[in-house]
Amino acid sequence: MGRRNSHKVSYIRKPLAKHSIPAVILAGAALILTGAGVWLSVRGRGEAGLNAAACGACAVLVSITGMLYCWRSSIEKEKNYILAKIGMVLCGLILLFWICLIIAGIM
Repeated sequence: MGRRNSHKVSYIRKPLAKHSIPAVILAGAALILTGAGVWLSVRGRGEAGLNAAACGACAVLVSITGMLYCWRSSIEKEKNYILAKIGMVLCGLILLFWICLIIAGIM
């Protein structure tokens, strides 16, 4: 009998975290900027110009800002964090990509 009560399920839907939607939008913007920078570099046959560098720098800054929004949404109590987690993964992967690309360029 005690077992039946131990499996309580809450059917109340938790609202999305307040800062999770801007975090996903920023992650999408960073992804678009990364794609534009890579496309400009490929189009220039490896000679990345100032526009590609600007896209990369903006992608890094937007991704860092997106991660800050993800962090702010993760400290909210009793919220749905799915968009914040998606944004954190996207922003983290974009930052990792640009860090690896910068290190490869320096070497």
